Amino acid sequence: MEPSIEHSRRDFLGKMASSGLVLGAPWIRASTAEPLVKILDLKKISRSPEMYHGWPTLSLLQNGEMVLAWSGGREGHVCPFGQVHYMKSRDGGGTLVLAQSHFG
Repeated sequence: MEPSIEHSRRDFLGKMASSGLVLGAPWIRASTAEPLVKILDLKKISRSPEMYHGWPTLSLLQNGEMVLAWSGGREGHVCPFGQVHYMKSRDGGGTLVLAQSHFG
């Protein structure tokens, strides 16, 4: 009786990452390096936390301002009533000000 060999995508990717070969990209190596950022605080910043929010993007502009944009005002993940919202911060994220909402 032959031994049963089960293969899964997760097993394959794990073996590839540990060997330094990730989908044919040998320059990508599995790493145990320290994270580049440290999370200092978690808090709700939404004015309507009962709604679904998704796809956040955070950018640091050349002038030092931080801009956070996301899709909000949704009843769920798939919802035709989504809106684009964004906030700005001039103090490294300590204070976020709702800058604009675009309703679709």
